[in-house]
Order: sequence, then C-alpha cells, then structure tokens
Amino acid sequence: MSFSWLLSQPHPSVHSAEDLAQIGANQSFETREEAEEWLGQAWPELEEIGVEAVTLLSNDETVYGPMPLSQG
Repeated sequence: MSFSWLLSQPHPSVHSAEDLAQIGANQSFETREEAEEWLGQAWPELEEIGVEAVTLLSNDETVYGPMPLSQG
C-alpha cells in the first residue's frame, strides 16, 4: 500500500508550492503510521503556509478526512 496526503489550500501560490516541496508534502509513505508521523511533525509548517485541511489517502482512496489543521 501507498499512503499520501491530499492538502486543501484555498489560496495556493508559487511560494507556497515551493514551501510544500521543501517539507516533503508530495511524498508517499509505505505505512499509515509513517504518513501520520510525518503529518505530526509537519502540520505547523503546513498551517503556516495556508493549508487548511488534510485527507489521508491509500492508493488514491480516502482513509479519513478532510481533517482541519487549525486548533480553533
């Protein structure tokens, strides 16, 4: 299986696309645990660059989400 995150960013920009690439937002993970661990580390940066919600995918099928990143 391959796990990845679908990011909801209402106002994407070239700058934010570069930031997303730098933090590895386009990568795939072998396990759900690896994907969730990455999100646990990356969510503050994702929220800072305008990602509002994430959806976990397994082979392009939704596992769960969308899940908001804001704490409010």
